[in-house]
Amino acid sequence: MTTFSIFTQPTSALRANSLAFNVIGDNISNAATPGYKAADTRFREQIIKTDSGSFASFGGVKPNIQHFVDKQGIITATNQPLDVAIQGKGFFVTNAASDSSDEFQFTRAGEFGITVVDPGPTESAFLTDIRGNFVHGWPSDGAGGFTTGTDFSSLVPIQIDSNATPFLAVATTTAGAGTTTVTLDIADLNEFSGAFTVLTQSSNGNVGGELQSLSVTDDGVIEGVFSNGLSRSLYKLPLATVVSPNLLDLRANTHYAISLGSGAVTLFEADLTEQGRFLGKSLETSTTSIENEFAKMIINQQAYSSNVRAYTVAEEMIRTATDLKQ
Repeated sequence: MTTFSIFTQPTSALRANSLAFNVIGDNISNAATPGYKAADTRFREQIIKTDSGSFASFGGVKPNIQHFVDKQGIITATNQPLDVAIQGKGFFVTNAASDSSDEFQFTRAGEFGITVVDPGPTESAFLTDIRGNFVHGWPSDGAGGFTTGTDFSSLVPIQIDSNATPFLAVATTTAGAGTTTVTLDIADLNEFSGAFTVLTQSSNGNVGGELQSLSVTDDGVIEGVFSNGLSRSLYKLPLATVVSPNLLDLRANTHYAISLGSGAVTLFEADLTEQGRFLGKSLETSTTSIENEFAKMIINQQAYSSNVRAYTVAEEMIRTATDLKQ
């Protein structure tokens, strides 16, 4: 061991303590951030191998940040119609591009809003999260169900058109994808002249309606209420799960992405699995515990002070040895 190697242990410890302070500060600053998952710093012994491999020296400590993404936060009611919380496992699926061409990211922060793309005659409104990513879901099949699947190809950005009608036209299908001509034949109708009296009348149709409000059920179904009094199931949110959520890659604004360690993503319907469920008009709070963070801060401060003292003693030893040599 060289003379200056005595600085290795306290130097590595000071760096580790500084990183731990950063993690604590990040946790405390995000104590009110919905969907935030608190992290912790774990320390492990560091051994330095010699060239021969027969001997080794202690190299101090190495910090390792661990993210507890799978930890459940407390669910609180917000009464905001577009807020959604997840109770149990799973994530919301988002994408930064409205055409799903960007990286798929996952979040537990269900603080959603409406974003208008291309304002003007061709504008479209989409459901987006706090980062501005487009929330993805399964579209309605028009017959009371949804076009579901287990991978990303089954998902579409949730588009909310204010002028959408509950029952969007009559569709016909022609073999060979050709054109269809509909001819109205009134040859067998009779018309009589003279006065007439309407005895009774009834209607079974509905006037056109504009989308007025949205709500989310515990099954993840996004329902729209229209101005004509009708309601319609528009989309269904999937529960996206991975084998090891704590190994997901971190992205900004409480978002995550698939990594080699996390495993592949599987999509579930909340009402057909025990993995988790959605809670409308609610948000999942941060998992940060202020009490625990301040306790860790005190412990870390004591360790930092001790390592500063160890560094100072090593420095004094070097100075004394130098003076004796002179």
